[in-house]
Amino acid sequence: MNINKITASAVNILSNGTKKLSKKLPCMTGAESTCAYGLVNFDSSIAKRRILGLFDINGTLPVKNRKINSFEQITPDNLLMVHLTDYLPKGGTIHTLFDNSKNARNTLHFTLNHAVVNPFGGGGTEGWTDKQYAIFTPFKKALKSGQMVGGKYNDVFLEGSYKLPWDSFIYRKNNCVPEGKILFSDASDILGAQGITLVEGKYDAYEMADVLCEKLGYSNLKALHAEGMGTDIQTVNLINHPEKMIEMSNSFFDNCKDVDIDLDEIERRLAFDENWKKIWNKFITSYGLEDKQHCETSYSTGENLLFFIEALKRKNNLWTENNQDYREKILEVISKAKKQKTQPKFFSFEKISEIIQNSDTPKIACEKINQEFGIDNSSLFADLSKNDIESQFDILYEYLFSGAKEFCEWNY
Repeated sequence: MNINKITASAVNILSNGTKKLSKKLPCMTGAESTCAYGLVNFDSSIAKRRILGLFDINGTLPVKNRKINSFEQITPDNLLMVHLTDYLPKGGTIHTLFDNSKNARNTLHFTLNHAVVNPFGGGGTEGWTDKQYAIFTPFKKALKSGQMVGGKYNDVFLEGSYKLPWDSFIYRKNNCVPEGKILFSDASDILGAQGITLVEGKYDAYEMADVLCEKLGYSNLKALHAEGMGTDIQTVNLINHPEKMIEMSNSFFDNCKDVDIDLDEIERRLAFDENWKKIWNKFITSYGLEDKQHCETSYSTGENLLFFIEALKRKNNLWTENNQDYREKILEVISKAKKQKTQPKFFSFEKISEIIQNSDTPKIACEKINQEFGIDNSSLFADLSKNDIESQFDILYEYLFSGAKEFCEWNY
């Protein structure tokens, strides 16, 4: 059996960056590796990869312990960014919708040390549980990339496609891996990029996201918050936003049916939650980043304005309708967005404003925006019926012009 040198990713993460694991985790290739690990019905791609180790899912990994006992202890070094997706990051890069399809959304979103959850329950993790891949990458390195905008611990976001650094991990389900095991291997062969480790097991990516965060030595912040609150994030949000109790009463009462707390306890929990937010604010702003949800930033304003112009083009291709001057409203929103601290780099509000003022119709504005910035939102509306387009138009109108707050009332 040949013992080869392990990739830098495995050395740095699996051995705390201090010692090589070649004796513990032999790097084997081909059928030899699959036989050694009992992968009888193995995927042909496994045979081509360098195996780093096969571990018990209930066991421990030889990793650096980055766990914390309280939120006050967070540092860039003990935060791991988690991104769920259906797309394998070929070349080691996670691509934005803008890079993939010219869509106006050019941000990438991650949770920290846990999988994403629906903030109000009522469907819980719908839309995320069937994702094919869970991607894990160090917060510390993303911080140094210059792409990070900010966000909340449940939703930090970057601008632009992100090249995964060494010491990143990608998990995917693989039924060839034995029950109760997780397989670590060098992902360079399937990604075309070095320094990224592929992790596989029989389990769905969503359910493994939380598990792997802890296995890799990080504290689950979602669990840490729930422990301090004495309840989960969905229930906290429902307490903070009573109107949601009516909309989602079943979810609320399911969460609260066994909870018997007095007013003092509610006050304690809300004080804990408020302190948690203050700690996050101090942490994220110390790096010059925004302590805002994406929907509160100029990034969201910009992309939704561009979506709105596309919807307007398809609705009637007019700037005015029923005494509504949409062009004037758009220019007012742009004027406010230009005053925000952080501005998108891939387009200019100043130029968008100029284009809108000098375009006779929304269609002409869309064409000029595409020419200037390469942004084309037409695919978002291409297959929608007239009723669906009007529905999307109304939603965007409410968000942009009516001060609708429900888009941003997530506790995060």
